[in-house]
Amino acid sequence: MHPSCVREIILKGLSLSYLWAFASLYHQTPGLYGDEGILPVRNTLKCDDTPLRCSVSGNPPTALHLSQLVSLSPSQTMEAGLLVGMLVAALSFAFVFLRNTLSYLVMWYLYLSFVQVGGDFLSFQWDTLLLEAGFLAILLAPIRIFRRPTTKWLPQDNVNIFLFRWLAFRLMFVSGIVKLLIQDPTWWKLTALHYHFNSQCIPTPLAWYAHQLPGFVKQFSVAATFVILIFLSLFMLSPSKHLRHAHMGYSLQVVQHSAVMRDRHQLRCSPCCNV
Repeated sequence: MHPSCVREIILKGLSLSYLWAFASLYHQTPGLYGDEGILPVRNTLKCDDTPLRCSVSGNPPTALHLSQLVSLSPSQTMEAGLLVGMLVAALSFAFVFLRNTLSYLVMWYLYLSFVQVGGDFLSFQWDTLLLEAGFLAILLAPIRIFRRPTTKWLPQDNVNIFLFRWLAFRLMFVSGIVKLLIQDPTWWKLTALHYHFNSQCIPTPLAWYAHQLPGFVKQFSVAATFVILIFLSLFMLSPSKHLRHAHMGYSLQVVQHSAVMRDRHQLRCSPCCNV
């Protein structure tokens, strides 16, 4: 596949991920970060001044510090920022000329601002993953603001796409290794799925049926998870396109993530690029 095609697929995928993330957070903002919410955002801002003065004083400058300039409360500014993020994400997904560095810089900074004040609700690995992938998208996206669709190969495309492959490899490999390093006997004995389906957070209705599977099926699934995450993820870094496309470095990763999404309400950003 031509690098420019892969570039567009990655950028569209991240625009969709941002849109999903902003929309989900917007729906939950009043209950989580509103003035009467669980964690009012006005109490988590570390600086009440403008973003520039906050950065000078050593505090992280977030987009929410603009609330004083627009005469809105911090929670209202957060909701407005989420609406802006959804708009930019939707437009960049729909129109190729808006898939540029500026669009992804805006989305990345907005989500970073929300993570900085989000506390425990925005401190999960998928929030960090979206920020990491989103930062790489800033490098991958063309710099020119308004551009026409082009199949022109850019010299930096291969480097940027490799960075996405490295991110995907690191995510998969570490996800597998950490299960063994924590020295939990259920992982070493391949019995983790005996307890996982009925103890995980936000399960889907299908998780109940997965819990009823025979023990040997669940043990085989744990073993397959280790093979896919630890060993087959190495193919993502292979210099040979044939190995990356041999349904080992990528396809089984998709199968594994599909199984996770089947049993748990979780949307992951996994840019497994194999070109």
